[in-house]
Amino acid sequence: MLSSQPQTKTNIAEYLHSYFNDLFVKKRSLTKLELDLIPQVQANWQRILRNATTNRQQAESSIKDCYRNAGLSTPNILWTEHPLAVVKILIDRPYLLDVAGIIINQIWQSELKIQQSINTESALHIFTNIDPQHTIKTPKGNVPIAQITSAADDEGISQRLNELVMSRINDLYYTTSIEQTIPTPLQDYRIGDLSYFDYFRQIGVDIPQVQPAIDLAKSCGWCWTFEGLAILTPKPSKIRIDHHGKVLGIIYNNVDILS
Repeated sequence: MLSSQPQTKTNIAEYLHSYFNDLFVKKRSLTKLELDLIPQVQANWQRILRNATTNRQQAESSIKDCYRNAGLSTPNILWTEHPLAVVKILIDRPYLLDVAGIIINQIWQSELKIQQSINTESALHIFTNIDPQHTIKTPKGNVPIAQITSAADDEGISQRLNELVMSRINDLYYTTSIEQTIPTPLQDYRIGDLSYFDYFRQIGVDIPQVQPAIDLAKSCGWCWTFEGLAILTPKPSKIRIDHHGKVLGIIYNNVDILS
């Protein structure tokens, strides 16, 4: 038998002190140059939110990577004309198993890598400042986030777009009197979350599992993920917002899906 010295309270205390001290040494604060990158990342995600170009090839490759990273089998891919069209698919296929939670949880594992690499104060600063929707450009100039949001805890125009679309889907879905919960879209304009991860990716934090989600946001609109099937929608051809920051319409092929 191998023998070893018994662990005493002193040994354990010294080990824990060394462990936590090493943990703190590995973390770092952000440099001024890195902090100066915030407006650039914000501007890039502002463009992504407004961009009406759909890249189907990139979107399909990205969604497959999201499944692969989450340990799920490669899905069949179905494109719909716009987000409301998903209602008929859900009604016709009540047996579909939603896997969005599995994929999203896997993506959020990147947060652990950030916490291990960056000190808490710096990471919190980025989390509260990176969202590109502190102001949004309208025909009459920039509108502050406070005027855009529908509630004090709203994250901005990106979340408001998702709320409006999901509200319309719920209205259509529940008129069928089917007792079933509407699945959450995987990529539903969570621009604030993705811009946060993208920022740390750009300053060198090794979080490769985030890249497919970023590419997905760039290349398509809302999408739903099920076991064996991913339903994707194009980006809207136009998002209409007035000078007060109110969302007036989400347009697909000259059709406003909010009306």
